[in-house]
Amino acid sequence: MPDEQPTAEGEMVWPKKGDFNYNLNTLLLLGGLVLWAAGIGILYQTQIAVDREVQQWIIRHEALHKERQTQAEADKARTDERLRKLETDSLKLETLQYRVTVNETASANIAKVLDELKVAVGDQAADLRVIREVLVPGSQTKRR
Repeated sequence: MPDEQPTAEGEMVWPKKGDFNYNLNTLLLLGGLVLWAAGIGILYQTQIAVDREVQQWIIRHEALHKERQTQAEADKARTDERLRKLETDSLKLETLQYRVTVNETASANIAKVLDELKVAVGDQAADLRVIREVLVPGSQTKRR
């Protein structure tokens, strides 16, 4: 640069304030600095948008979990109610089984008593025939 004059000690002197020349390196560095700042800004805005989306997803996901929890509790309550009803029905079945068993035993006893009654009636019929034969002679021949 023509305005720079070396001093006696060999040091360079800065040019005067109005004589600053722009060269290619300076322009490239300034352009890189501007692009770097723009890139940082774009990345920051992208990160903010991603953070907002993540927060919205978390809110939706928590709502979904609350809804599923409510649904699971309702399902559990319905299942518990069904189990209680089944237990009640089971007790009724056990009572019914006992009653059927008692009725079967009673029916068997009645059948046995009827058989004994048939035998007793048969014996009485035989006894009555003998008594008729004794009391009314010749009644046996008329019947046959």
